[in-house]
Amino acid sequence: MTTAASSDTGREGLLVDGLCVTRAGRTVVHNLSLQVAPGQLVGLLGPNGAGKSTAFQAIIGLVQSQSGGISLNGQSLERLPMFRRARAGLGYMPQDATVFTGLTVRQNIAAVMEIGLPRRERPEHFEHLVEEFALGDLLDQRAETLSGGQRRRLELARTLATRPEIVMLDEPFAGVDPIAIDVLQTAIKTIQSMGYGVLITDHNVRETLALVEHVVLIDKGEVLIEGPSAAIEADEAAKKHYLGENFSL
Repeated sequence: MTTAASSDTGREGLLVDGLCVTRAGRTVVHNLSLQVAPGQLVGLLGPNGAGKSTAFQAIIGLVQSQSGGISLNGQSLERLPMFRRARAGLGYMPQDATVFTGLTVRQNIAAVMEIGLPRRERPEHFEHLVEEFALGDLLDQRAETLSGGQRRRLELARTLATRPEIVMLDEPFAGVDPIAIDVLQTAIKTIQSMGYGVLITDHNVRETLALVEHVVLIDKGEVLIEGPSAAIEADEAAKKHYLGENFSL
């Protein structure tokens, strides 16, 4: 799997090779392989119980994989704890809210920057994030007062606060209204245009397929089919197991 971004930068991005995860004696993810190159939007999709969330958790380090490789630009990650994977350049936005509700938008972003970004780089990067995610009018507003869409934009900014190489978005459209979803799609496209690789999983299949370039569709923990979004939409196996016979974008 290659992209213009990967050839331009010479970096392979995130590479998952033959990932297997077992829980309570049951194989939940089996032989999963995927790649997310810099500047590429990839969707990890599948029906409920397909193993998407477990795969995400294994890649980020929340659960331990039993076999297979996980690397970022050639650095092996599979035996590293979650915080070291983050330091290596793996960003993660979980489905559940992660903002500090008692802090302002400004303080939320600054708090993450203080953990993993050199002081001299913070002011310029802060202004860049505020502009890209349209947070300027919200900077002094407490996070607990934000709407679902505003909170998601703040979480995206926080995820990019330490300049990761790859951004993993778990259910970014959950709990937001249709208008906010449209805004978030634009924000995620902005992340891609900034050169970040993005891996996204979400139950809103129509919105996700319209957004991503490449899809890895899994069922019962295994890859069913992968390819460009348009090809997945037309694939008979994808329709049978996931999309439905009458699905169209």
